[in-house]
Amino acid sequence: MFIYMKSDKFGIICLDLDETLFHTKNHCIYFRPKLINFLKYLNKYFYLVVYTAATKQYADSILSKIKWNDKKEEVIAKDIFALKLYRSAVTSNGKDLRIVLKRLLNNRLNKLNDIPKNFLVKKHKNKNVLNLDNIILIDNLVHNFLDDQFFNGIPIKDFIKNKKDQHLVIILDFIKRYLKQIKKKSNVTLKSYLYNNLYKINDSLKIEYHKPQC
Repeated sequence: MFIYMKSDKFGIICLDLDETLFHTKNHCIYFRPKLINFLKYLNKYFYLVVYTAATKQYADSILSKIKWNDKKEEVIAKDIFALKLYRSAVTSNGKDLRIVLKRLLNNRLNKLNDIPKNFLVKKHKNKNVLNLDNIILIDNLVHNFLDDQFFNGIPIKDFIKNKKDQHLVIILDFIKRYLKQIKKKSNVTLKSYLYNNLYKINDSLKIEYHKPQC
């Protein structure tokens, strides 16, 4: 029997790539300012997932270029993710976080990750159901958030080449406040924190947070 140690992480964060973490044009890559600090911090406290509409070859090639040193060892961003989902995993309605949870749960059963089971499933009416309470998606396209997962999403403005962009810093500060809050109230989930506090980050990012009309 596989024994899982108590996790020191506090949820699952899914990240879009294009125009969220970087921008590419004419074979040039422009990384969003403070990207490495952002990834290093999130990786310390959360399980990370790539969820992109890009192809595997394209996404992995760029993630392989994001590197930093940690305790004299080189870390490649491509290797820090518990899961990477590409174009085929995006539904006609957007990015379904239930797909993420199912893949992570399957990988857990195959001993490919050590994510606590309660992050992935929970009891509801005496049945195990997928747990959307501790997973969020950061994406520049609001229509990628499914209607019933709308408050599992943090919208971020498109990144092109702005060297003064501070959006990752703002989001990281927002997440740090969540970590402070969860130490005081252990029953606070990522989803409930977003639901009750997202207006604060939207005010900073100046994003009108609503589902676009088709």
